[in-house]
Amino acid sequence: MAGHAAPHSSKLTYDDYVTLPDDGRRYEILDGELAVSPAPLTAHQQVSALLTLAMLGWVRERRLGIGLTAPCDVILDETTVLQPDLLFV
Repeated sequence: MAGHAAPHSSKLTYDDYVTLPDDGRRYEILDGELAVSPAPLTAHQQVSALLTLAMLGWVRERRLGIGLTAPCDVILDETTVLQPDLLFV
């Protein structure tokens, strides 16, 4: 489960997000609040890899779009920045 940082006086934005360290944790900003997750466990990575292979094959065969994997920033608005394991566009 993602941890949350100490309360912040104002909402964090994408500008704050790009200054966060590259230390193996997953940082996301959810409605202006920082969420920090540790690096995923091996089992998580194995499932993610299998889902990625299945999805990319399905998408490519049908020419439906593109599939992307983490790290890939998804900016929903200025105060919501996610980093999903797998993304279909």
